[in-house]
Amino acid sequence: MNKVEELKKFKELLDDGIITQEDFDKKKKELLANGLTYQDSNDELASDEKESNQDRSEEITSIPETSLTDKSSADATSTVADVVATKKKISKKKLGIIIGIVAVIAIVLVIALIPSEFNRVMKECREIGTCTVTTGKGYFTIDTNPDYMSEIGTGGEYEDIVKDAMLRTFQDDALEAIQHANKELGFPDSVYSQMLRTSALMGRQSEENGKYVVSWMYHPDDGLVVTYRKK
Repeated sequence: MNKVEELKKFKELLDDGIITQEDFDKKKKELLANGLTYQDSNDELASDEKESNQDRSEEITSIPETSLTDKSSADATSTVADVVATKKKISKKKLGIIIGIVAVIAIVLVIALIPSEFNRVMKECREIGTCTVTTGKGYFTIDTNPDYMSEIGTGGEYEDIVKDAMLRTFQDDALEAIQHANKELGFPDSVYSQMLRTSALMGRQSEENGKYVVSWMYHPDDGLVVTYRKK
């Protein structure tokens, strides 16, 4: 190793903090005393320092550019991801609201289109009792001997026999409709038994449950008349 290289080696040790400035100066004097000129050593060291500084400058210049580029790219990616995530959240929220609205509309339509229990039973009794059922707002009545029966006349020899046969048919239909209404509206069989045992002297009788009221009365001329109402 020549003296210049040896001096450079000691300069590196000084820069790295391995030796002190005093140690370096001492070694430098030794090398100068052995034939290395002061100017040569200074020129060589200056050249090395210049190259070192240039390398460091390039590193410092290049590193931030890369870092800034990477940071900008990362920020842009993060921003796009945040926007996409936000849009997804909003879309899910809107979808939930739409589903809720549709469900409410469906429930309203079902309620509007499906008849109530009372109206359903009233319709079924009209089908069972044919001409013995009359209806009104919030009630319907089943009559085992409708008034119009007295106006029916065949005009023939067997008029009374025909009227009696028609009356028995209407009465059977009416009683079947009463039994059906009692069952569907939640009245026990004992209520029907009470109806059949009712006499004219007992006046109007009634029973009720949580939702409906049924009242009835009997007269020899009018038969059994039963009325159902909603509470």
